[in-house]
Amino acid sequence: MIKKIFKNIKYRLSKNFSQIIPINNNKTFTSQRKFIDFDDHIIDMFVLADGAFIKRKKHNGLNDPVAHQWICNPCYGFHLSKGYINSKTGMLYLDSKKNHFTDTVWTWTRNFEKFNKKKIKTIHSKKPLYIFANQKYHGIFEDLAHILALIDLGFEFDIAISKTNKWMIDLLKIFIDDHIKIIFFDSFDGWIYADELFITTKSLLGEFINPFFLKKLNKAASDKLSTNSIDLSKYPKKIFISRQDSKNRIFDENDLISIYEKKEYEKIILSEISVKEQIILFQNLNACAGFHGAGFSNLVFGKNKIIVNEYYSRHHFNSCYSSISEYFGFDYQCDEIKNLTLPYS
Repeated sequence: MIKKIFKNIKYRLSKNFSQIIPINNNKTFTSQRKFIDFDDHIIDMFVLADGAFIKRKKHNGLNDPVAHQWICNPCYGFHLSKGYINSKTGMLYLDSKKNHFTDTVWTWTRNFEKFNKKKIKTIHSKKPLYIFANQKYHGIFEDLAHILALIDLGFEFDIAISKTNKWMIDLLKIFIDDHIKIIFFDSFDGWIYADELFITTKSLLGEFINPFFLKKLNKAASDKLSTNSIDLSKYPKKIFISRQDSKNRIFDENDLISIYEKKEYEKIILSEISVKEQIILFQNLNACAGFHGAGFSNLVFGKNKIIVNEYYSRHHFNSCYSSISEYFGFDYQCDEIKNLTLPYS
């Protein structure tokens, strides 16, 4: 029994950390399984973004050990033939002799998905297909940002995305030009097959997004949504992001809201305004506060030096928005909500 427990711990450590490092001599992605005959499927391969070294200027909050510096791995793009993408995780399976997988998404807490031939949906496209598998934070920083980079490199492809991924669909309609076809599929727990695919490697740790993609998202928002002809008087300069509409990390936030209302912050439920208005709101924002959640992803569109106050429960600390704030030079602070236990989600 003890040996079995030790073996399981050893496997998890190996799976979650050492095996997600790109193994370049085998020409794999951020791999959980090595490809033996990977070359047979490569039509083209290229660098999407170079690696980057980031150094945090100051400690950012809860007196817990957090990264003061980190390295962003390079991100690679691949044009492949005959591939299957898991519709929920973005994991890739190639129809190869060795039948290996590789994981191209934020991997350190992802489950390994077994390939199931009975759960395949084929999408026919005249162009190579990019499967938009991520949602919320990772949808913006891993898929949308990478799609914009592929477009800037001059590649032609179609995008396939689940009909239920509404926030990301609305973002695509804003950022993607009409010449790129968006194909919608019914949500299902299975694999999408395409004769040709574009796929990109993602961040080793989702908390630390390569600055290349942060800059690209910010510029794309400025290019697509000019505020010169928009009446900005209806958009508040200071907001508290409420989670009253959320199904996770729910708590009684009324006391916290009261504190910020006295500071002339306006409570905002982001799901009640359009995605376009969310971007414009953050482009012109001076201050925001709230409990950790995907709504803070909009910080990437900010133009001013935003004052950011983010809250956590003690056992749930994540550096993703502090690292974004660090890159853009925002005034970031975080604090703990005492005696609060929330599930990590």
